[in-house]
Amino acid sequence: MRRIPGDTLSEMRWFDVIASGPLGTYTYECKRDRMACKTGNVAVEHRAIKHSRAEYIVYSLDDPDGSHGQLLQIPRKTLYDLLVWNWKRNQNNEPCFRVTRGGDYNDLMTLIPVNAFINRCEPI
Repeated sequence: MRRIPGDTLSEMRWFDVIASGPLGTYTYECKRDRMACKTGNVAVEHRAIKHSRAEYIVYSLDDPDGSHGQLLQIPRKTLYDLLVWNWKRNQNNEPCFRVTRGGDYNDLMTLIPVNAFINRCEPI
């Protein structure tokens, strides 16, 4: 019997969802940004992207009335590479996305303008 990945506590921290279908099995990390419509930025938490082993990050961007709005996915590697690129530019004082601290644990996060973020994603 084949063991399902993600059934141990340490493996469950690697991703939020595992889905199988005719095209294969994929893993997803799920994020929700309740403030993107008000701030104009999507807050991408560095720690969450760095430690996840999911193939895709799924973002739910709330509508102004607080309801779930757009549902988008982006390959985790694409988002991780964007954070690394941005961090290097930031260190060289080149124009880039703002890096700040915030969220539940006051961790580092990159604030990506909503339209720039959406252009890198695909809708679900």
